[in-house]
Amino acid sequence: EMSLATAADTAPLATVGKAAVSVELLPLFRREINVRTLYVDRLAAYLVVDAEGKGNWEALTAGGEQPPAPESTPPAELPRISLPQVVITNSLFDYETRGEVPSRYTLTLREFVAEDFSMEREFPVRISALADDHKGLRADFTARAFVLMDLPAQAYGVRALEFNGDIAGILEQPFTVKIGANVVANMQQQKITVSELAVEAANLALGGRPQPATLRGQLVLDLAADSAAVGPLLFSLGNVNGSLDVKASDISKEELAYAGTLDVVPFNAKHLMREMGIEVPKTADAATLTQVGVKTAFNGGKRQAALENLDIRVDDTHIRGRVAVTDIALKALAFNLDIDAMNLDRYLPPAS
Repeated sequence: EMSLATAADTAPLATVGKAAVSVELLPLFRREINVRTLYVDRLAAYLVVDAEGKGNWEALTAGGEQPPAPESTPPAELPRISLPQVVITNSLFDYETRGEVPSRYTLTLREFVAEDFSMEREFPVRISALADDHKGLRADFTARAFVLMDLPAQAYGVRALEFNGDIAGILEQPFTVKIGANVVANMQQQKITVSELAVEAANLALGGRPQPATLRGQLVLDLAADSAAVGPLLFSLGNVNGSLDVKASDISKEELAYAGTLDVVPFNAKHLMREMGIEVPKTADAATLTQVGVKTAFNGGKRQAALENLDIRVDDTHIRGRVAVTDIALKALAFNLDIDAMNLDRYLPPAS
């Protein structure tokens, strides 16, 4: 039993029910840390930020800043660390803010296991946990992946991620989600890449019958160039399928600009409305609203947005042209559209 507090009369920042560690002695003289097993059970950490924005952990570092090391002093060489196994079970991490908008987040860690932990090569990790924001949002999940933490090269990665979770509090009903991806973060190049992203969701209740959804593609965030690229992303929701491709520049500046394309494959709108619990309009021709699709290029920024080369298909009708919000603050709209032909009689209610 152990606990950590900033003073005798304050609540503990952290407690540990049980911990065990074994270290090989002789490798220490070669600046190598060989731990056979690190086991922690019933670890609990409580981090609180008060109404003034002060964290309950700040007293641990009180006493003034350390003077900078002389420039001639070379940086200390990191010791080689080898950990055949790290196990953390039945633990809890709680973060709370008590400002004008109080919040609280809790991660209950049922199990965390890292095998062959190393700072030089990737190692496998598996997690089973429950995340809760105490406002209705909960995520009960398991995850496994191969993790890389190369501190000297400032390279970090997560390969072959497998995430399976039950999510509640976002939609009216809980849903399940599976996520697979490879994530590489090179901090020397200031670049983060998410490749082979695959998201599968089941039981998405969007007002009607639960729907399946998928998302596949890649994401690239280039902090050095202040740019980002999304896609091509292939997505589906029920019987709707499409693709999205977006590139953005100056993402951290007021001059943010983006451009891309959106392509929604023609789908049966009546079927989609029926699945989502929307009343389907009765039409004289039952074949209407069974082929609805959209193709468009788009661009914009923080002040304006536009759909270019717009092509909307409604059965045999095509609506082509351009729609733009020339000033988002003023809600100024400009459009130039052409409809080739439409037989309105087909969309009227059937004769009684």
